[in-house]
Amino acid sequence: MNKQISKLYNRIHINSINMSDQGILSSGGLGFSIKHAPMTVEVSYVDGEKCNIVNGVSPDRVEYIISTLHTRYNIPQKGWQVNVDQLLRPHIGLGSTTQIEAQILMSCFSIALAKNPSYQDFISTAIGIESGIGLKCFLKNGFHIDFGYWSNRDKITKINSAEAVTKSLYFRLPDEWKVILIVPKEFTSISGSIEQRFWNKILPVDASEAYKISFYTLMGVIPSILESNFTNFIESLKSVTHYGTKPFEVTLNQNYINPVYEDVNEVFGFCGLSSLGPTCYTFIENSNDWSRQINRLKEKHQNFQFIITELVYE
Repeated sequence: MNKQISKLYNRIHINSINMSDQGILSSGGLGFSIKHAPMTVEVSYVDGEKCNIVNGVSPDRVEYIISTLHTRYNIPQKGWQVNVDQLLRPHIGLGSTTQIEAQILMSCFSIALAKNPSYQDFISTAIGIESGIGLKCFLKNGFHIDFGYWSNRDKITKINSAEAVTKSLYFRLPDEWKVILIVPKEFTSISGSIEQRFWNKILPVDASEAYKISFYTLMGVIPSILESNFTNFIESLKSVTHYGTKPFEVTLNQNYINPVYEDVNEVFGFCGLSSLGPTCYTFIENSNDWSRQINRLKEKHQNFQFIITELVYE
């Protein structure tokens, strides 16, 4: 038996950049890897087995990945065992699917072909199409600003048919900047057909929203990281998440998150919603200085977990 066991990390998605269907670059976004609650992905191959065994992840997606690699590179189509172990519940806004599928593909490459896949190998199996941040964080954990996807200059194409841009801006935040996760104990976000109807309803957003997000990213987020200016970093995140799809995503969750969302924003000066939520997050500069405020929030909002963590760069 050939086996590979890998540790992966969840990601926070801050906001998408261009969801307007206008401009050369589509989508793109800001996000980062978090150290809390890592996942384990185990992929093994047994020669002669007549089926694939999949646990903890969509069997259909695993079969699609294996089938695509079989067609392209003639890897075995049967005999694979995939086990995914996650500590967190699904659909709470802490992204993991893209990283998990990317690791399954990479492990299959390593076991069957003794090499690593190219960026285009991920894209050809629809990994990283909907979440460039997820794929960037898989390839290199940290803080990413994803450039998005090229669109045809004459006729804007949908993201899933666009040519991938392989680059992003990568940063390591100052070590004293920590993250507070505000994780619901029960509530989950929408998914599947309901999620698709949500996107169909709000998209595309006005192109001016994309310009504003780009402006505050380039003139606020990036300089604040380079200068280790925590105050400007927080103000820039507030600006970046004020536009685009994020206000709609916050409204979608408002009946459940509003009290804690508003309180965190008041105490720390910023509260963000990761992806479609309902998990929220904020940043603090020194965790020891905020213990009393965090304990008060825990007492008031007992339906949420308050977890101090940090970015991971492994």
